[in-house]
Amino acid sequence: MHFIFAKPDLFQDKEGLTVYYDWADSLYSDFMIKLLQALEPRFYQAGDYIYEEGDEVNEHIYVISRDPRKSMMSTGGYAVGFRAKQNNYFHVRLGPKTIIVGYENFYEKRAEFTYKALMHVDAYGLRKKDIKPILDEEPELKK
Repeated sequence: MHFIFAKPDLFQDKEGLTVYYDWADSLYSDFMIKLLQALEPRFYQAGDYIYEEGDEVNEHIYVISRDPRKSMMSTGGYAVGFRAKQNNYFHVRLGPKTIIVGYENFYEKRAEFTYKALMHVDAYGLRKKDIKPILDEEPELKK
C-alpha cells in the first residue's frame, strides 16, 4: 500500500519525481497507525440521511460495506444529491470503497450535497477532533 501526501513539496523529490511512502517508512507507518486507531464504526440503514446539504461536517465517512455472501452492490449503496425548492434530487449512486465528504471536514465548510443510504451501509468515521491532533504531531506534513 502506498500513500502520497497531498503537499506538493513532500511528494516530489528534487528531480520532480513522485515519492511514494510505504509501511517500511516509519513516518508513514506511525501516521497511518494513528489514523487507523482513530476510526470509529458507523452504520446506516436504508433511507437514513448520512449528511444533508448544509449540515456541519465533523467527520469523513469511509464506506466499506460488502457482504461477501451477497452481490457486490447489495450493501453499502448510497446516493448523492442536492436540494432545490424543498425537494431532494439524487443523481449519483455510489457504493463500497468510497469516501463521503472530504475537504469540508478540514476547512469548516458545510456539506455541499445530501448523502442518503439506499441500503444498509457499514462504514468508519474519522472525526475532525481526532484527526487534527494527529496532523499536529507531524509538523513535516504541514509544510
